[in-house]
Amino acid sequence: MPEPTATRESGSTEEFDAFFERSFPGMLARARLRSACPQDADDALQEAYTAAFRRWDSLRDYESPDAWVYKVLRQRLAEAARRRRRAVPSGLAGLPQPHAADPADAVEVREALRALDTLPGRQRMVMILHTLEGMPQQEIADLLKVSRATVAVTLYTARRKLEKLLGRPERGASGRPSGTRRHALIPAGPQPARWAATGPVAGLLRAAELALRRDFAGRPELGAPLRAAVHGSVRGRQA
Repeated sequence: MPEPTATRESGSTEEFDAFFERSFPGMLARARLRSACPQDADDALQEAYTAAFRRWDSLRDYESPDAWVYKVLRQRLAEAARRRRRAVPSGLAGLPQPHAADPADAVEVREALRALDTLPGRQRMVMILHTLEGMPQQEIADLLKVSRATVAVTLYTARRKLEKLLGRPERGASGRPSGTRRHALIPAGPQPARWAATGPVAGLLRAAELALRRDFAGRPELGAPLRAAVHGSVRGRQA
């Protein structure tokens, strides 16, 4: 009976579109923060959402479809990071901050994004995965297909560079973590387990991701071209 099938497919598409609208700001913020190239970020997003749309009839029953999409996104970003030997400014520092943001905090967020733009792909990816997600070095090594020693050196290099650019040393003269205050933009209350790293640089990066999410959530037009591309890709494959 064709009518029920058409109704089911239409409902499935509507559910996916609702999921896309809800999850896109956060996914875009993650992609742009982790990628040294905006085109790589956009390509990875399209691949992740296209894969999700193709299997939406089963994926929509998952406890967290967002986690599945982000896993695909992270894999694609890791592949791009392995190719990027040099930093490519992603333009994050030029993005407008939410009107509700405190001007002083907005300046610090811009400084953090500008500093992050100086890191090559691998350094940027390693720094974000370890600092914001609390991913162990061995897991990062497996994702990037490098040794754990390479990840350790990359993380050290990236952290020292950001500390220097931001004027915020993570460690004191003794080499132990410095006892700096919590950054003003970090939400009060319990934090997600993946945000395990502490320190002033980690706080600024975390605040930057939150600011990007807020900014993208207020600009729904950003997702329209990507959603159309995802629909077109799936229709083209089915034709």
